Amino acid sequence: MTHHWIKLELDVRTFDATHFTGYVERCRTAGIRLTTLAELGDTSSHRRTLYELNKECSADIPDRGEFYTFEEYLESRIDVPSLRGRGISVAMKTVGIEFACLCGVDKIRTAHHPANTAAIEMNRRLGYVDAEWD
Repeated sequence: MTHHWIKLELDVRTFDATHFTGYVERCRTAGIRLTTLAELGDTSSHRRTLYELNKECSADIPDRGEFYTFEEYLESRIDVPSLRGRGISVAMKTVGIEFACLCGVDKIRTAHHPANTAAIEMNRRLGYVDAEWD
């Protein structure tokens, strides 16, 4: 079955992180550290841990199918230039958007399966709007 993916885009320059700092602070207060692989140290162990986290989170994606092998994951997600209900996703996205802004990124794009309403609603709450691109 073919699905029309929901494409969203955020203008990073107009993103106001102050609306979402509560999420970030709650995570930090709960002992959740939001960091980058570069900050942690780009080691085999940290890459494996990040892979396992992504693999677990991908289970929420409708019709996702089999997750990448570790080698495929490294190739597509790492070796390239570029607990539910606790606000962790919003906090992670907020920190990521702020980082993208620091790097001079103007827009962030994301595509979602239409049944992944939680992710679509979260992104819209963050300011993402419907978009089209090839």
